[in-house]
Amino acid sequence: AFASVTEPDADSLLCRINVGGEDCFSNGKLEKKANAGAVIDDTYYYGKNVGKSGTESIYYVSGLGEVNATFHTDTNFLVSGSLVDDKILDFAPLTEPDGFDTLIDDGVAGRSYLIGIGEKFEVFVARIGTDGAPESYAVLDGTSVSGTNATEGVFGAAFAYQSLEGDAELLFAENGGAGLFRLELPLDIPTDCWNTGDATGSHTACNEPATLVWVGPSSTASSNDGMNCPYQEPPTPAPSTAAPSTAVPSYAPTTLKPTSEPT
Repeated sequence: AFASVTEPDADSLLCRINVGGEDCFSNGKLEKKANAGAVIDDTYYYGKNVGKSGTESIYYVSGLGEVNATFHTDTNFLVSGSLVDDKILDFAPLTEPDGFDTLIDDGVAGRSYLIGIGEKFEVFVARIGTDGAPESYAVLDGTSVSGTNATEGVFGAAFAYQSLEGDAELLFAENGGAGLFRLELPLDIPTDCWNTGDATGSHTACNEPATLVWVGPSSTASSNDGMNCPYQEPPTPAPSTAAPSTAVPSYAPTTLKPTSEPT
């Protein structure tokens, strides 16, 4: 696992987290103390309070399998502070199979995306370019929610499961305990929904439909993060243990002798 680690009065570092503790890259530091992050292939994408004030972007670090990763400081866009209520607090990564445009229907096949949920259930989608850099973003504000009466939430944990065949499930946990929500796929995002560049005044949200489905409860958390499980199936329900039966057997054994004894 990889995580942004910040010690008091120190820079934010990108670290490998394993059973032995943390092993941080020493050749660079993160641009921000990240509170949203995800890994796609060998690249770590991160941001802080994305969409809160209009000055935030998404940064990335490539070459996670190398001794020295590459810390990129260039960005292709800022995220407008007027399109998402409050901010995006975590990303779920999503990658389409090569040559297919089946998960995010945007006319571009085989791309990767970062997906988060805003406080009013807006769906934030950042598209990754062929060079590995986040190239543009879209905000869908026509979201419908089923299975709950909740009208807002703070989504601090995103979970992504994706099979080798490309099937995917994206889950988002609400920090206040409102529940765990599944984002239905695919999403239809036309070309004119995508924003790029630093002139956020011209960026717009898109009134395209999206659906979030309440699938279970979530624990209350002041700050939390999700987990990405590439090429893993979603977890199955915990096995149940049947209670032992207290019923009396229908036929009790007898000690009667056979009706006819041998002679």
